[in-house]
Amino acid sequence: MGRLLALLDSYLSDRIQRVDVTGEKLSGSAVNMGVPQGSVLGPFLFLIYINDLPYFVKGWHRIALFADDTSLLFKINRQQPPFDEVNSTISEKIEWYSIDNLLLDEKKTKVCQFFLSSFKPVNGNVMIRNEILDIMDTTLFRDLTLDAKFRWNFYITRLGEKGLILQHMQ
Repeated sequence: MGRLLALLDSYLSDRIQRVDVTGEKLSGSAVNMGVPQGSVLGPFLFLIYINDLPYFVKGWHRIALFADDTSLLFKINRQQPPFDEVNSTISEKIEWYSIDNLLLDEKKTKVCQFFLSSFKPVNGNVMIRNEILDIMDTTLFRDLTLDAKFRWNFYITRLGEKGLILQHMQ
């Protein structure tokens, strides 16, 4: 085994996860999968682990990966049942996740349907494991608040709030 591989092996092997409750460290348990949380190398190793996921996205659909966040982007054909292809693609991704021993956190899964103001949103349901997901008016994408109608007021308001906080800190 080469030196770099040995270093990587020592980084990922024989790790113990402990919980610190009010300064008292509880007994730990072995971590057999995943990468160390909060590490600089963790997001990079995770992207290597899931590097084949983008090849499973077909057609007009795209995927955006950033650390452990995955965003599926769909272009809806208004002449077809609108969310059939979306739902089948999501089901395929969930299957891909389970093969790679990953879990989808449904609580963090959001749907935002973007459309120009001259169009009406497409009616339909996006589902995960037979559960209908709520369609949101805004979503957070890499710390940028995106609005379904491509308005910027949510983002500008958020920036203004951050500016006020910084001003009061000085």
